[in-house]
Amino acid sequence: MTCGSFIDLSSSSIKFTYDESYPDQRHHDDPSVGKLKVKTLRAWLGPLDLVPADSHVCEVGFGSGSTLKYLIHTARRVYGIEAIDKNVERAAQMGVSKDNLFHFSRRPDLLPEKIDLWLFLDSFEHLEDPGAFLEWMVPNSSVSSRILIVCPRADSWSQKLLGRFWPHRRPDHTFHWSKKGLVELMEKKGFLLEKSFFPLKFVPLRTVLFYIDHYVHTRLNHSRLYPLVPNMALPFNIGEMGLLFIRKRASDAA
Repeated sequence: MTCGSFIDLSSSSIKFTYDESYPDQRHHDDPSVGKLKVKTLRAWLGPLDLVPADSHVCEVGFGSGSTLKYLIHTARRVYGIEAIDKNVERAAQMGVSKDNLFHFSRRPDLLPEKIDLWLFLDSFEHLEDPGAFLEWMVPNSSVSSRILIVCPRADSWSQKLLGRFWPHRRPDHTFHWSKKGLVELMEKKGFLLEKSFFPLKFVPLRTVLFYIDHYVHTRLNHSRLYPLVPNMALPFNIGEMGLLFIRKRASDAA
């Protein structure tokens, strides 16, 4: 595509299903992973001047629920949307209200409240039809709603350099957005780019090794080796972008 976005044909040819084994394969229940996700989110919110205490927040694709657990103590109200029932149940066990948790395919047309801040933390690239989902988001968004997206960048130097070995080329990531392509999509749905940033993340060494194994196809026994890897974190960003969008005002649309 001229904007730099692309479909990963090699990944799209592999049949993939979000089933109950997905959280186990991605170590969603590892407390150290959850703590680092919260640490990372907190590091982003401050510089972006995002104050959860003032907001109804909805995280789409919340995984282990660690960030939701953090947000229930800091945001005005918290909602979550997930594609895997096991993750929904886990978030409820962590203290998030069951009434505020929804399975992706069974979400209501309208949420109980308008959302002030939407979070896509490594999840936007998983949407099979982002345009349709954004259409659903519009009536569920407040007049000054913001959307925070952290996702792989299709036109990044790492993608161009690593090609098929780019860490984000996976069966659950079939379409990759360039910054230009994603900004254009969001503008069509009524959201303008407010800020962009470099989303440095804190990632467990175990996760890094997991991805290396995935691409070199050594087929290591993760259940045995995972506990033996040192529990340490690394700063990580290989071709990811952070974008903050804000809903258009009437004057912007005129």
